[in-house]
Amino acid sequence: MQANGISLAGKENRAARSSERGVALVETVLIATFILIPLVIGAIDFGRGYYVAIEVANAARTAVQYGAQNGATLIDTTNMIAVAKSEAPDVQSACGAGVNACWRAGFPTAAYGCECSNQTTFAGGTNNVTSCSCPGSHSVNYVKVTTQVTYTPLLNLFGPITLNSQAKMRYGLQ
Repeated sequence: MQANGISLAGKENRAARSSERGVALVETVLIATFILIPLVIGAIDFGRGYYVAIEVANAARTAVQYGAQNGATLIDTTNMIAVAKSEAPDVQSACGAGVNACWRAGFPTAAYGCECSNQTTFAGGTNNVTSCSCPGSHSVNYVKVTTQVTYTPLLNLFGPITLNSQAKMRYGLQ
């Protein structure tokens, strides 16, 4: 059947295709909104968290390298902590609104001392570099730095995440 030279079946097919295009657009918007956008934000957030974790590990390692330079830097825990903090510029001193990474209270920490080269505990004395006795073994100086950061993701579904690292360097057989 034709009306004015145009098939009625053709009009129905065009109307059906047009409504299918509208449905496809709605489906695409829904998929993008509820699946793709959170997926992209999650990937970006994972990358940010991983970057902060690398900074935390580098901060501990760099502070240990500073402390292991010589006898004066070995006992300079204040500057070891300052070096660790300066090595992680994206980590803030205090947590709060809008801060995604901040140092945990009391961190970073720095320690030094001596231990036996065969990794047994030293005998007697206090744990410092001047009195270390290791019968049957050599004493070794060490520096240890521990870092901990609270990281709050953009998609904060599970709460803040604690990122930590520890570096220890042994040196100077006596």
